[in-house]
Amino acid sequence: MTDFLPNTYPFRAPAPGAPRLRPGAALFSLALVFVLVLSFFAGLPLVATSAAAAEAPESLFAQGNKLYQEKKYTEAAAAYEKVIQQNGFSANVLLNLGNACLKDKQYGRAILAFERAARLAPADAEITRNLSIARQEAGLPVTKTPWWLAILKRFSANDWAYAFSGTFALLWIIAGISLWRPESCRLLGVSDAGQLRFWRASVCLVAFACFLLLAALAVSLQPRFDAVVLKAGPAFISPIENAADMFQLSEGEIVNVEGKSSTYYYARNIKGEGGWIPSSRMEPIVPDILR
Repeated sequence: MTDFLPNTYPFRAPAPGAPRLRPGAALFSLALVFVLVLSFFAGLPLVATSAAAAEAPESLFAQGNKLYQEKKYTEAAAAYEKVIQQNGFSANVLLNLGNACLKDKQYGRAILAFERAARLAPADAEITRNLSIARQEAGLPVTKTPWWLAILKRFSANDWAYAFSGTFALLWIIAGISLWRPESCRLLGVSDAGQLRFWRASVCLVAFACFLLLAALAVSLQPRFDAVVLKAGPAFISPIENAADMFQLSEGEIVNVEGKSSTYYYARNIKGEGGWIPSSRMEPIVPDILR
């Protein structure tokens, strides 16, 4: 019996003068391949998006568009709702649903649809514009979003995941080049004396970018228990019938849910006022998150 499989050969010692890897470079190369593969899979979608939803039936979607053009907005909204029930959420269908509800002066449902569409397509200018119009027509106050939060909301969690994965892979590539070919920085006009400082600065800069992107990804993945008020009315002091009123809520107003008791939710408005609201008068932006 031979010591090797047919048509194969044992490993041989390198020829004299052949280039050799530095100590630990082989192990580093394996780690680099592993990290690159891991980074690729880390960039896969982390949340459900409109691409995951099946395509809406053309006939039902076209029926909704036709009813919208005929100014039958209530019927058009019902058609779009059926599309969502059958195929899941889609930014385009939610946008059309919001437009139909807005024309029908159902401000709460219009804002709910636009908010859900914005979660799926945060960079869509039309969704952002129509949401602003709906809030203005509903008489809701205009809130100024901090610049850093506006940037964060501009991209989805998937976008931040891809950006982090690419930057993290770039970090390992730079680290690998600094070990294997440190003299390559001469192409950028870096002197031999400044090679070490150049690679240290490059690694630190890309590592800092990784930290920022990872922080943005972590924030974007945090669950937000926001809900839209579908029917104007008071918030109560306790979750029982005939409880005293605390303050009034407007249709389309967004509240942050902090607790639940039977058929009531405890929520706060943008002013920080808290009270109990019947679940029938509000709906979460992310479906089923409050169950």
